[in-house]
Amino acid sequence: MAYYNRSPQKSYSRGYRRAPYGGSPRKTAPNGGTGSFDVNSESLDAPGPYISPDLGLAANDPLHHYVLRSGYYKGKTLAAVHLIKSNYVQWMKDKYYDTLPEQHILRKALDQFSQESQGAEVWTLPPLAAAPPRFREEDGKRHMYMQERYLKKTWNTTPEALVEAGVQYRVSEMSKTKAKKFALFQVYEYAKNMGGMNAKEADEAVHTEVARIMKTRANYNNFKSGAYSGYDAEDFCPFQCCA
Repeated sequence: MAYYNRSPQKSYSRGYRRAPYGGSPRKTAPNGGTGSFDVNSESLDAPGPYISPDLGLAANDPLHHYVLRSGYYKGKTLAAVHLIKSNYVQWMKDKYYDTLPEQHILRKALDQFSQESQGAEVWTLPPLAAAPPRFREEDGKRHMYMQERYLKKTWNTTPEALVEAGVQYRVSEMSKTKAKKFALFQVYEYAKNMGGMNAKEADEAVHTEVARIMKTRANYNNFKSGAYSGYDAEDFCPFQCCA
């Protein structure tokens, strides 16, 4: 039936509807598009956007590193989705698990979720106040913050995952890209509990990060004293965000 002979609904009768003829709008995902989940789109080698940053990590640790290709939470890992909406992963398992081949990447991620969930308490990000001295400045009060560009190489994670987990960050106003800096203590805790790193690997990453912070700070101090003339705010941050 053609719509040109029909009158649009009155605004007071449309309620939440946006369409003039009462059509129901589809739920829009936060990263664009509709929220339709398509299990056939879930694959490590499928073409299109939202490819997992590291396919090796995604294959070995799909729960924390495989990025969903469709649905309302596309672009996020199942571990990250679980922090946002705790019943979403269980809904996915109830609806799709039995239809998936044994080696399907999504089935492996759901198996991993079940294994990690059995007898395990729900992990919550500790507050910065709980940070031990090695994550603080010399005065024992201020917290160390690390630059986001080293996250993937040293910590095997992304800024987006840390933001979703609630890790505290500050924006480097002197950098051209307004890059984020994340609280080192919370990055460490996230990596151990949600990022797939064991305690030894996370401790080694902390050692690397602290050494990098100290070197960067020394370069900046040399710049302020005139001993170094090649200062670039992108390379050497004055750490104003740590004050």
